[in-house]
Amino acid sequence: MNAPTGSQYQHYVPQFILRKFSDFVRPGRDTYQNRKDFDRAEKKAKKKARVNVFSCSPDFSTWQLEQHSCAKVFGIYDMYEAAGSGSASTPEPDGSQAVGEIEKLLSGLELAASKIIEKIEHAFSQGTGSFTITRPDKDLLRRFIFIMTYRSRKFHQRFSHQQPEYTSNDREQLLEYMRSKGFSSPREVWLEAIRAFIEVDLTQGVLEGVDWLMGRAYPPDVQWLRKNMITTYLCFCTPEDADDEFLLPQNAYGVYEGPTYHENWLDWHTFFPIHHRVMIVLRNRFLGPFPPSSVGGSEARDVAGREIAMTVLTARFPNKTKARSWLEHMPVTRPSPHYRSVPTQDGEVPTILVSGGVSDAIVTSHLVFAEQESTYSFQLHRLPHLFTQRINAIYLEEAIATDTVIYKSANGLRRALEWYLEETPHLKDTVTTTPEQYEHLLHGLDAEMVERLREGIREELEKLPEYRRKPYLQMLEAIARDLGSSCTARYNILPATSGPFMELFARPTASA
Repeated sequence: MNAPTGSQYQHYVPQFILRKFSDFVRPGRDTYQNRKDFDRAEKKAKKKARVNVFSCSPDFSTWQLEQHSCAKVFGIYDMYEAAGSGSASTPEPDGSQAVGEIEKLLSGLELAASKIIEKIEHAFSQGTGSFTITRPDKDLLRRFIFIMTYRSRKFHQRFSHQQPEYTSNDREQLLEYMRSKGFSSPREVWLEAIRAFIEVDLTQGVLEGVDWLMGRAYPPDVQWLRKNMITTYLCFCTPEDADDEFLLPQNAYGVYEGPTYHENWLDWHTFFPIHHRVMIVLRNRFLGPFPPSSVGGSEARDVAGREIAMTVLTARFPNKTKARSWLEHMPVTRPSPHYRSVPTQDGEVPTILVSGGVSDAIVTSHLVFAEQESTYSFQLHRLPHLFTQRINAIYLEEAIATDTVIYKSANGLRRALEWYLEETPHLKDTVTTTPEQYEHLLHGLDAEMVERLREGIREELEKLPEYRRKPYLQMLEAIARDLGSSCTARYNILPATSGPFMELFARPTASA
C-alpha cells in the first residue's frame, strides 16, 4: 500500500510485540565497544525486522504466504486523525494537537508495558516456572491490555464515522451522549475515552477509578472496563510442545471465547499474545480454580456457589452445554497475592475488599494491607497441545473477518491449520444454501420487506460468517497443502431454517 502524501502509519498492534513474531535478533552487547554503537545497530535491526504472514482477498479466492516489514503491518494511516478535539466543556483549539497528545500518551503506555513484558519473557526464557510483579505493574499491564483492545482495528472501524453513519446497536445511546457532551463525531468520543483510560488513577481501587471515568468517557465502555478488571484474572501461558506456536491474527486483541446469541454474549476467556510462545489470557473468575475461602466457609461451598453462578450466566443462551467454556479445564491457576501489612493504630478490626481478580473475598483482620506495596506471583503455565491449538482454532475461526494472520514458522502454522481443520467441528458452522433457495422463506412477510430482501439478499447473506466460511476453509486447506499437509476440513452444515438465517429475514435492515 502506498502511503498517502503527508500521512503517518500508526500501529494498532505495537511494534515491540510484532518483533516477537519476526526475524528480529537483538545484536550482542559484547560485540560493540560503546553504547552508542550498540543502540545504532539495534535500531537498524529493528527497522529491518520482518514477519511471516498469510494474506487473502475478501472472497478468499486468492492468498499469499509472504513477508511484511514490522513497520508496515497491523496499522492504519492517520488512525487518529479527523477525530476533532475534546468536549465542548474543555475545547481543544487544534484537533491535530489533541491527536498528538493521544499518540504521546499511547507511546508512554507502550514503553512502560514493554518493560514489564520483557521481565515476563525473561522468566520464560530462564525456565523458572514463575515470576513476581508489583501491584502497580499488574494494574498497568491490565490497563495496557484493555486499551490495546479499545484502540484496535475493530474499534477504529466502529467509531470512524460521522454521526449519521454510526450503526452499532448502541446508536441512540451514543448519540445522546454526544449531544450531552458536545461531541460532533463518534471518533471524538473514542479519542477522549482512550485519553481517559490512560490517565485514570487506579491506585485507590477500580471502583474509585470507575467513578472518575464516568464523567470523562462513554459510560457503557467504562462499565466494560470495570467488568474486565473485576471479573477476570491474568494467566500467562506457553505451549508445552516445542513445535507449537501461537498465531497473531489482525483482530488478535478483541477475540474472546464464549457464547453469543442475539445481543447477549459471555466472555469466558480473552487473549493477548505477546510472543509466538507467550500468551496472556484473561480468564473469567467463575471458571476457577477457586482460592481457599477467606470468610470461614469451605472451599467446596465456594465451588458450589461458582457453579450456581455459571448456571445463571449461561441461562441466557438456548444451548446451555455449548455455552460453557471450551477451555474450562485448561490447566491454569490464579496468581498468589503477597501483601505488606501494618498494624492498625486504633486496634479496630478493618474489613477490606481484596479485589483485582485474585480472591474477590472479604477479609477480616487486625492488619491493614498496603495494596500498592503488594506483589503477585504468577505461574508460567505450560499448555498441552490440546489447549494451545484450541486457542489457535478460536483465532482462526475469527480470522474470517480479517485479511492477514501473522505466524512465526511454517511448521507452527501448518500444525495450527491441521488441528483447526480436522478437529471435531465444535466451531466451523457453514451453510451451502444459495440466495435463490431462500425464496420460500419470504412467504407471509411484509411486502416492503420482501422487496427489500429480494434486492439485497446476496449482500445480506454475505455478511454472515456462516455463509462465507466454506470458501474460507477451502482457502485454509490450500494453504495447509502448500505447507506439506494433506488435511481435509471437517465442518458443520446448518440448514436454511437455522437461527442466524431465519433472523436475517425476520428483522429490518439497519437502514430501514
